[in-house]
Amino acid sequence: AVVSTQSTGDTVDTPINRIRSYLTDREWWNEQSEKEFRSVTRNDILKAFNEAANTILPNPLQIFDEVWDEVPPHVLEQKEVLVKHLKNYGEHYNLDKYEEAK
Repeated sequence: AVVSTQSTGDTVDTPINRIRSYLTDREWWNEQSEKEFRSVTRNDILKAFNEAANTILPNPLQIFDEVWDEVPPHVLEQKEVLVKHLKNYGEHYNLDKYEEAK
């Protein structure tokens, strides 16, 4: 669905601005609540990004696991090509971010 925005003075008429206005008019929301919410939310997001950035990623070869009952020959070939590529050019990738092959 396309939401059109119309300028109403110094603000743009959007669903977010309308709900903010609705809540503010009823004194259920205010500028201080907005600042606190933004600060807490920003910190939560940055914390989640940092945790994700420091997480060990699954081994790249796992993309071939648990997909098929019997792995098709062309997929086995692709896996072999990836293994060979990583052996030859692994130093060009940041593989220490990934789990070791099992």
